[in-house]
Amino acid sequence: AVLTDQPDLELVLIDREPPDGFTDVVAGRLDVMVTHTYSGIEMDVPASLAVAPLLRDELVLLVPEQHWCSPQVRLADLAGERWISGPADAQNHVALEWAAHRAGFRPEVAFETTDYAVTMTLVANGLGPAFVPRLILESRPTGVRVVGVTDDLDLHRQISVVHRDPIRSEVVGSVVRELHVAADTAARMAP
Repeated sequence: AVLTDQPDLELVLIDREPPDGFTDVVAGRLDVMVTHTYSGIEMDVPASLAVAPLLRDELVLLVPEQHWCSPQVRLADLAGERWISGPADAQNHVALEWAAHRAGFRPEVAFETTDYAVTMTLVANGLGPAFVPRLILESRPTGVRVVGVTDDLDLHRQISVVHRDPIRSEVVGSVVRELHVAADTAARMAP
């Protein structure tokens, strides 16, 4: 939408795992950063930056279609499973460990990937359960089942926009506004 209004604008996308990028925003090498924080993780944001929540994306439990568990399960019932998650320093892995700790066990992460498409493919192939963001459920493959978790864990990722404070240009302001519009639309359309 911003490029439609301002076709001469140069937009560049750089994909990094949080918190990478904060120093680039502080230094002015990046004007806007969209980031996320998972349950159980605190984001250490430099004081010169503003963080505005865009979207709260619930994490849902996926299991292979033929998995033994019922449609609703306590997380502790999955204590003996071999899990699929990101590497040990990835936020989704930390969130899984946080949730499992609250449920009374330490998860065995047997398959590590930062790609949710790969995660869902591994689940579909019967290799274990995984938590994924609700927003990606539309792209889940066959052979995957969503299971409700009865624990009161509040597992989610908070998606936020980060920029220097105050906003220093109208272009950055319009990008931030469009991100809020897109997030509101996504929240209304979430499965």
